[in-house]
Amino acid sequence: MARGGIQKLLEFVLEPLADLNIAALFDVYHAPIDFILYLVLMTFIARISLSRMFDDPHARRVSMVVGLMLAISLATMEQTLGFSLRSFGPLNPGGDGL
Repeated sequence: MARGGIQKLLEFVLEPLADLNIAALFDVYHAPIDFILYLVLMTFIARISLSRMFDDPHARRVSMVVGLMLAISLATMEQTLGFSLRSFGPLNPGGDGL
């Protein structure tokens, strides 16, 4: 009985997302999506690598600035070269394959 209630709740919550086409959404908004992914990844990498050099509050600030600079440079390179994360193939949200 509880299982049927949970299933109905999930159907109610997820029903508006039934027609969502992630590949088409990525085709239209690939630049901001790629920038956000670059920002998260580069900030994380900078945080790990710079945490040993700086104290904790300073490491957060410096890693955010370094991550932001790297994300901006990657996004600019992406626009200049016509590159996108979609170029990696089937492992990304809009690729063909699995």
